[in-house]
Amino acid sequence: VQIQDKKILWSKCTEAPVLGHTCIGVYDVPENLTLGLEFEVKGQIIDNALVQGNHTCLSDAKLLSLVSNIPLLAPYKPLITGFLKVYGFIPAEVFSICVDLSDFNIDMQAKTAHACADLVSTVMCWKGKCLATDDKDLGCFTVPFGKPSF
Repeated sequence: VQIQDKKILWSKCTEAPVLGHTCIGVYDVPENLTLGLEFEVKGQIIDNALVQGNHTCLSDAKLLSLVSNIPLLAPYKPLITGFLKVYGFIPAEVFSICVDLSDFNIDMQAKTAHACADLVSTVMCWKGKCLATDDKDLGCFTVPFGKPSF
């Protein structure tokens, strides 16, 4: 799904270890009966992803771009590209940035969507050591959920 003309309905920022200033924005995608998440790290929009289930993570390509753009992660680029070559993916237990949604509910009568969000990150964990792991409670939101445009 191509996201066009999205309007951020709720956002929350936090200071995440290694990543720094990180924001999550929520917008509705009524034609898919779901929400979208905008990931922003250090003022740069990294990704727009559809919520599928209650767990949405940055893609391997987006994670690799973070490795290239955050100086503290640069030494780990050979490790990450090695995983991509050998396995075809970056294991979540090594490097992942996700939003977990709990209490997720779309009320079609009230035309609202509600959820509570956590930013969950695992940053360069290898052989029992991690540069950082974190689980930030971003709070709960209730946003308007519009009519499909099709």
